[in-house]
Amino acid sequence: MRKHALLQIDEARIESRHWKAEFDRVDVENKSSVVTYRQRASALDAELAGVRGRLGAVEEALEASRLRYAQLEVAAMNERPQVDEPISPQRHIRSRLIKRR
Repeated sequence: MRKHALLQIDEARIESRHWKAEFDRVDVENKSSVVTYRQRASALDAELAGVRGRLGAVEEALEASRLRYAQLEVAAMNERPQVDEPISPQRHIRSRLIKRR
């Protein structure tokens, strides 16, 4: 009976060492995975920041282009007379009266 108990104790120790080694192996694997994922996340964050910066520059350029287009449109409208609608005689008289004042 004593011999059987000693064998069970030895088997328990061996199994304990086995599971401790397995735990350590998995723990190291998980820690290295965490480090890898953190590095990837950091690289992606840096790339995203760069893309946001470029997007901001493109948006600014687009806004400047829109503003320039609007200015050119206004300048073009001021350079050529409006012939879209004929001036009514009453409006023509009113405009002459306003100019005289």
